Amino acid sequence: MAIGAWGDAGDTLMIAAPLVALVGVTLGIPRVPATVTLPATAAAAAVIRAAYLGSPAVVLAAAIVGGALEAFTPLSIVAGAMTLFAVMDVTGCLSWATASLAGVTGGHPVAEAMLIGWSFGHVVEGASGFGTPVALAAPVLVTLGHEPVAAIAACLLFNTLATVYGAAGTPLSYGFDGLSLSDADRIAIGLRSAVLLTAAATVVPPIAVCILVGPRVAARSGLFVVAAVVSFVGPLVGLAAMSIEFPALLGGLISVAITSGLAWARIGLHDEPPHTMEDPHMPPPPRTEDERGRAHPGCGLGQLLGRCRRRGRESGSRQATSGTAPPGTPTASVPIDEETGQVPGTVEGDSGTSDSSNTSPPTVSPGTEDVAVDEGAAIGSIADLSPRKVPHSETSAEAQQVPPRFVEPAWLVLLSRTFPIWGSVALLALTRVQAVGLGDLLRRTDPHFSIDLRTIGTLRVSAAAVISLSDIMGSTERWAYATLYIPALCPFFLVSAASLAYWSIRTRNPFWATAHRVGRGVASRLVAPAVALTGALILVALLRNDDGDAPGSAPSPAFTLGDTLGRTLGAGWLAVAVAVGSIGSFFSGSTTVSNLTFGPVAVAAAGRLPAVSVRSALALQAVGASAGNAVCLANILNAKAVVGAVSPTVRGVSEATFVRRTVAGWAAFWAVATAAGSALFLTVWK
Repeated sequence: MAIGAWGDAGDTLMIAAPLVALVGVTLGIPRVPATVTLPATAAAAAVIRAAYLGSPAVVLAAAIVGGALEAFTPLSIVAGAMTLFAVMDVTGCLSWATASLAGVTGGHPVAEAMLIGWSFGHVVEGASGFGTPVALAAPVLVTLGHEPVAAIAACLLFNTLATVYGAAGTPLSYGFDGLSLSDADRIAIGLRSAVLLTAAATVVPPIAVCILVGPRVAARSGLFVVAAVVSFVGPLVGLAAMSIEFPALLGGLISVAITSGLAWARIGLHDEPPHTMEDPHMPPPPRTEDERGRAHPGCGLGQLLGRCRRRGRESGSRQATSGTAPPGTPTASVPIDEETGQVPGTVEGDSGTSDSSNTSPPTVSPGTEDVAVDEGAAIGSIADLSPRKVPHSETSAEAQQVPPRFVEPAWLVLLSRTFPIWGSVALLALTRVQAVGLGDLLRRTDPHFSIDLRTIGTLRVSAAAVISLSDIMGSTERWAYATLYIPALCPFFLVSAASLAYWSIRTRNPFWATAHRVGRGVASRLVAPAVALTGALILVALLRNDDGDAPGSAPSPAFTLGDTLGRTLGAGWLAVAVAVGSIGSFFSGSTTVSNLTFGPVAVAAAGRLPAVSVRSALALQAVGASAGNAVCLANILNAKAVVGAVSPTVRGVSEATFVRRTVAGWAAFWAVATAAGSALFLTVWK
């Protein structure tokens, strides 16, 4: 049914025009940032709805206000992830985790990619979603020495294989809400999606590894890549046949265990010479080798770890006989800031510091050279541990040392240093696993109190701290924010505060002063993502919202587009179904939001294709939405903001650069998933 004056063809062209322009500008003009393109596209969509589709002003106002409010959800999650990594940085947990991961993977770049970007990323996706895996995995890879743009691009591609089941199945449960689906329907959709994702996994992970380490390095360790991929997709399919909540979370945990064992045993890994990463798009970084021969290009933390290991070899035999530290107790020295003459972040008069006259040679217990435990370092700002502040002179770094303040048992070192990660994952799992029941409790909207804001709407706050605004601008538009359920306050801010408090007590540094520095740094890096994400989600609302329930009201632009495509293309709709889902993720930043926006499109198209069931159509939509995370502007902006804490130069890289790096992987995903879907859904799963 045509809405505008130019018929179905005119409706399709006018609705699609802003989206096509957004894609073209993003890929064609690198100098135009997303902070400009996304708000401009939203403004163009609003003008088209008002001038051509004739939408009432109240509907447009509600979509704009509701979309702007929706942006608070991803922004709060990004702020939480950035805060977590900033706290890990200033407390030394990040450098310790880097050294430990290097010990598990042997410093092998392919093992690092598959363990952190692939396996661990799926655990985080299954527990959290919302683009969190990229925000967590990419900066870890960067601190291990990988090139920042390549690390983000690889993690974006890795993240396309599990978002269907992200946040304990939210894209299938909430994303297809309102489509009258039973639990059996959702499981069937999840299983069909898992089969298509398995097909896509034959091409996407290898492409991601090639982006990160180069084709030759990836090919030499191809057996390891295949084994790591199978360790996830095998459990994924089996779990998807039973549940929509656990495939990514449990499959990721199984994959972490298997991949760690493979890396430790060096199965399928080819020994690599120093600096084998190939990146034709970036100039070669400076090279600093550690004892494993692994290059840490331009990474101050990598240089610190390399020095600690070299000093450990030199002092190991002396340490074994001197008895200065109990056997098995990992310790390491701390570099002194050349500009201040102090340990990074310390204040004068701190009892934990000492002048150079009282320092002693660094000690590393035999057999523990690869574990760098910085027990004497106090807490400072993010800049204190950035590559700019770590001394590059071996002489100055080794001339001034601070003896370790604490001697801890190994198990306590492990728990305290990894608490930010395991604490976050544990809280995410507890709040999302249905059997626990906390998730439903944290999302309760009753009992509540309400405040009438007149034209703006009705504000409600429940006992579970769920904040909602209904009847926005007099329309049916509604917004809600589950404060304790959205992965921001719990777990990221909560775990960050607990970790910072613990290390402030241990190092006797002021908690609030350090928290203020961390918060100020996070806020300064959040401005650009806030502008872009707000524009993106206003655009989503303008496409998704219809003109109301009154007789004769026009359907939403998204539904109109899908209905027209279904009638025009017929069975050919299968060829564009994955691409349609990807478009939703491209500008919305969420598989769930893409399903909410284009789920009705898939249902409308399936209604005109007797050979394709609704289950199959929605599986193609879900898989396409997952694929769209490879080119998702919101995830790119989020990753840039978080990685910018450890590699500031990445903030100046345009979004188009990342999209160009990942678009080949997306195209391969689309081709394989479309072929597999057409073959299966027209024959076996009709």
